[in-house]
Amino acid sequence: MKVAIISKNTSWSMKLMHLLLDEGEDDYTYSPTCSLGLLEKLAPDWVFFFHWSEMIEEEIYKNYKCICVHTGKLPGHRGGSPIQNQILENVILTDVNLISVDKEVDSGKIYLKEQISLQGTLSDIWSSITRVASKLIQRCVKENPIPHVQVGTIHTFKRRSKQPLDFNNSQNLSSLYDQIRMMDDDNYPTSYIMVGDYKLEFTRAHLNKNNLLTDVTITKQ
Repeated sequence: MKVAIISKNTSWSMKLMHLLLDEGEDDYTYSPTCSLGLLEKLAPDWVFFFHWSEMIEEEIYKNYKCICVHTGKLPGHRGGSPIQNQILENVILTDVNLISVDKEVDSGKIYLKEQISLQGTLSDIWSSITRVASKLIQRCVKENPIPHVQVGTIHTFKRRSKQPLDFNNSQNLSSLYDQIRMMDDDNYPTSYIMVGDYKLEFTRAHLNKNNLLTDVTITKQ
């Protein structure tokens, strides 16, 4: 089988490709961009969108078997910034899904899914997503499972824009901890606050019973 992996140029995309090429038996090709011309050249049997947030043109998903990797309990966790939005809603366990690409965002049928934890840093979470996605993609290509329609109450998250830590509305230290860890990955903008002309960026947070320990990088803007 010829399989195209469409994903942003990130370390997690490279990790996924390493896993697929090391363990998979099919012909995998990676691209950080997607166009009809590219797919016509590659002529893939499957197209998987991994770390991807751009809209996919109708002429692409109508002509190719396009599958999106989405993390969330569907249909309740559709939309942008799903990991961050779920962490803020205190979700601990969620699903990595392979869903068909359709007109409405994250509305497609579910081919396969597997549960993961949303505990730890964003890097920890993406490590789990990448490992699970590799297994699900290989299984999907091999088994060609019959997808099923999403059932339940639909809710679509709004994509989160870059914004400072919200101290005023944080109910406790756990809330601040979540805001730091949910962005703690080299591929994402770091959680921060502005103090005058100085930007304070927070990483490697650890929550104890009575305090929150974190690394802080201070930069004059």
